[in-house]
Amino acid sequence: MRRGNNIQLTLFDLEDMYPSYSIVISPPKKNIEDIALLKVVLHQKIGLSPINLKSIAHISLLKLSCPDDDLFIINKVNRAISYQHRFSIKLDGADIFNHNTSKTLFIKINNPTPIATIHQLILAQFNRRRKINPHLTIARAIPNNDFKKITLSAFDYHDEFFCDRITILKKPIDSIRYKIIYEAMLEE
Repeated sequence: MRRGNNIQLTLFDLEDMYPSYSIVISPPKKNIEDIALLKVVLHQKIGLSPINLKSIAHISLLKLSCPDDDLFIINKVNRAISYQHRFSIKLDGADIFNHNTSKTLFIKINNPTPIATIHQLILAQFNRRRKINPHLTIARAIPNNDFKKITLSAFDYHDEFFCDRITILKKPIDSIRYKIIYEAMLEE
């Protein structure tokens, strides 16, 4: 969130001055472990960056940098998901996003509507607008030449899990790791 005089030249990127919050759907431990194994297989084929290799499987809803106020973020998310019910998420095989010089390898979501609904409700609380293509990333920014060395079907993962919470992560300014600060429960 940029604040202040938009005409004045700033010496620092304001987002670097604030902690980063990430609002996600975190799959169960079994799915996290399965995706971690897919990352290892991919790493053995083409070599992955440490960020790709170590990132924990999740479905992103919103990432933002703002003043350090955990309670503000928690209250916004709780308000957004109030009266939203738990739902099933069906993981439906591997797919890719094409970029100019790279690709992102991900697992498709068969039933994206409940995720898109929660995403829009959360965005509205933060006065933001953006469409979402719900997915679970295996690895991002894989150079096109490296991607030619893999077979997409080797990452064709299918499973289903029950989403009963929205997880809020925080990465302080002086850290490289996100930590869970809150789990907002969905209605039964």
